[in-house]
Amino acid sequence: MDSSSTLTVTAQSLVVTDRPARYAEQIAKHFGHKCETQWSGDSGFVAFEAGRCEMHAENGGLRLAVAAPSADRLAQIQDVVKRHLERWGEKDALRVAWTPTGGSAE
Repeated sequence: MDSSSTLTVTAQSLVVTDRPARYAEQIAKHFGHKCETQWSGDSGFVAFEAGRCEMHAENGGLRLAVAAPSADRLAQIQDVVKRHLERWGEKDALRVAWTPTGGSAE
């Protein structure tokens, strides 16, 4: 994605965990071989081909915000992030529940 202005469909999730930075760093490292990623301290991102996932470690959880140019691409990002996090966090019973936050596909 060359411009965030093309990202028009968005959603977010707060993944309850006492180790949000650990999981965010794991996401960034895992996808870093295929995508541009960054994780520093308590925030970062993964720039997927389909869109972008922003990550913020907060007290009590990992806040994820995803954006894409279409509902289909947003669903792709949501699915891949959810599957990976829930698999890695199975012992911690991690659950990713996405909530639309606005925007519209044009």
